[in-house]
Amino acid sequence: MPLEITAPRSTWDLQTRRAVLEGGVTVVYGEFTMTSETVVVEHDAEGRVDSVVAEGAVEVTREPYVAKGARAELHPDEARVVMTGSPFVEDGRNRLVGQEIELLFDAEEIRCSTCQLSLAVE
Repeated sequence: MPLEITAPRSTWDLQTRRAVLEGGVTVVYGEFTMTSETVVVEHDAEGRVDSVVAEGAVEVTREPYVAKGARAELHPDEARVVMTGSPFVEDGRNRLVGQEIELLFDAEEIRCSTCQLSLAVE
């Protein structure tokens, strides 16, 4: 599955295999979209994506929910995102807040540590 990242500005360090994208970044991976102020992408020696770290007003959208936080680490090989920095997930009027929230896309699962769940009962 392709990983597509767009940004107004980027700096690439070919020796360290590291790219910094800034100025309002959009990441599209499969069925989800992630936006943030900056994204740092690191590659391994074979050129595969090793890590994708988004910081600054991070928002991950995948219908039917939206997750927000200050920082997110995308692990494309595992189809998972780990969010920190006061993260929360909203699905309609339901809201999950935690210290760390992990979105597992293939498993259709959300894991949370130190959580508070608010559910609409009407």
